[in-house]
Amino acid sequence: SPLGALGTYQDGFAACNGKGDLIVFSTGKEPMTYKISEYSFSAPPLEKDGIVYVGDENGIFHAFSPERGELWSYWTGNQIVGGAVIFEGLVWVGSHDHTLYAFAVESGKVLHSVDCGAQVNATPVLYEPNRTLFLGSCDGKLRRINLQDGSLMGEIDLESPIPENPVLHDGIVYALSHQGVLVAVKAFNFQEIYRVNTLSGCFAPPCIAGDYVFVTGENGTVQARQNADGEL
Repeated sequence: SPLGALGTYQDGFAACNGKGDLIVFSTGKEPMTYKISEYSFSAPPLEKDGIVYVGDENGIFHAFSPERGELWSYWTGNQIVGGAVIFEGLVWVGSHDHTLYAFAVESGKVLHSVDCGAQVNATPVLYEPNRTLFLGSCDGKLRRINLQDGSLMGEIDLESPIPENPVLHDGIVYALSHQGVLVAVKAFNFQEIYRVNTLSGCFAPPCIAGDYVFVTGENGTVQARQNADGEL
């Protein structure tokens, strides 16, 4: 069955598939398969302390233990294609129901919910030094969210959907819109550093290596832009 996106898992990695299974690949061991859902998965699983957190195509977010089975689940109302992140006892994940959720890891209780204006495809990005989270949405806005209370601390409008994950590198958050607008923002205070148009439709997140931001476009090009100013 087709596999969804990969996630790390202890000494290996894991993926869920189109049959609702979790498959764990560990070094030197045969892959292990566990049934989680009746629905297919495309989202990457997140493992923390032996528990897997992942959302399915029916919009159900699962907390699953290979030893104990399903610990809790919550139906968000629409499919989940992005991954989750965990910080101080809360697991955060976005849904196509336009909402970013924060669940208590022990109980699955919804402690915070943030309206994102449109479907969320991306995995949130944590910036732990000042306890904030960054998330792009299909309404075209990059949001800065307080991890302590779920409040919105700011947003930057790229004016077209942000289909993939923001990227955090050396204290800078990079986000790329579907229409090819690349923005760089200081993570600490959400101050925009620069904004450039790559002149190509984009469906993948930017990639940071050395002094460059690499961007792929639907026109078949790969652009290398300076981290500091976005110059080609």
